[in-house]
Amino acid sequence: MDLKPIRFIGEPIEVEFDRQPALEKKPGCPDRFIWREETYQVVELLSEWYDHSRRGRMATNMRASHLAVEGGIPLDVLLRTFDERFGKYKMLAVHYIWEDLFWQRKHESVEWLEKLIKL
Repeated sequence: MDLKPIRFIGEPIEVEFDRQPALEKKPGCPDRFIWREETYQVVELLSEWYDHSRRGRMATNMRASHLAVEGGIPLDVLLRTFDERFGKYKMLAVHYIWEDLFWQRKHESVEWLEKLIKL
């Protein structure tokens, strides 16, 4: 179903759930919402989207420009390699590698990674 909004109303709403969402950053469809002091029951989910962009101090962390360290692999080459080797699962592979690197960093110093992290 291709839905197009009639207009955007940039006003705050308060959402309510019958059960607390399992994931804070991906809560799913609320059971109801309050807008202009009136409660509206959600009957059906027509479409959804998620904003996974980084905010606050995390917005400047792990940018592509930070990968330009001496002796590093250019980002376009790295991404193309992941695309060729892992196809539709490339982001899972990227996530696995970063998780592994941060686990290593927790237990010992990873000098090149320390240079990339802008805390």
